[in-house]
Amino acid sequence: MGTTFAVIGELVVLNTFASTKLTNAVDGEVGCSRALRRICEDVRSARIIGNVYAAYAVQNQFPDMTAGSIDPYNSVLPSGGWPSAGLWPSIPYKLGPQTLILQLPAYYQNPSNSSDPKNGLPLLLPASSLGSGSAPISTMENVDTVVYQLVPDPVNTGTYQLQVARFQPALSPSSGIPSSARPSLNPPQTILVGIIGPINPADGTNKPAIFQYLTNPPMTANSPPVLLAPPAPPPPLTTPPTPPTQILGVSVNVEVQTPASGVGANVQIAPAHAETYMRASRYLKQTNQGNWLQ
Repeated sequence: MGTTFAVIGELVVLNTFASTKLTNAVDGEVGCSRALRRICEDVRSARIIGNVYAAYAVQNQFPDMTAGSIDPYNSVLPSGGWPSAGLWPSIPYKLGPQTLILQLPAYYQNPSNSSDPKNGLPLLLPASSLGSGSAPISTMENVDTVVYQLVPDPVNTGTYQLQVARFQPALSPSSGIPSSARPSLNPPQTILVGIIGPINPADGTNKPAIFQYLTNPPMTANSPPVLLAPPAPPPPLTTPPTPPTQILGVSVNVEVQTPASGVGANVQIAPAHAETYMRASRYLKQTNQGNWLQ
């Protein structure tokens, strides 16, 4: 009986180890899939990768803090303010291997009438609508700014978290402008934990370089596109061009360990990769002579 119980106990232990290993692997894959799907959805909906309010030379920064900037966030806090100091870097945020800045058009949404014919129309940001002096100084596009930021995990040393924050203009109550259907996100929301790579030794930070930027293929001005043999796209750039007007899409790479603590004999590493591009909205200038609707 003792031998039988020992054999059964050994089988139970082995089965538990196998089950734990499989569960950790699945958790890592599911976490990566959900995070990358969210990023890809935002990129496809984006108006620009960078900051449409910034001067041309610094569109890779949010907000534009240079002297004479017309960026409304240069003088007015966003609705909900900025993330508190600590894990997040101080403003301005800059496009890079650990930071992704996206701006999505803000659309009208009537919360009390889902059949309102104006639902889904893009919004303007009229001059002096932020209730602080004359900000903005002229009518602008109304966009929600989404920032994905890689930050050190405060609990599990040596690993990183991917967090997201969403910023919207703090509209004056007297402006009469309806808000976007997307709510602000501050404090930032954690969407993935246990990130350990990939590490790019070239950038010297020893931090995971999870964002790369996809740009236009090189073409000569005097030669029309060759349909049968188009030029090969350039490789993804870890350091985005400045200004980022050439960026068409984003390549996302993550390596996640589960459990995030890395403790135990059944730690699993889940790699994930995705490439996504902005849609045609990046070519459309959304303006008209309306009040707050574009």
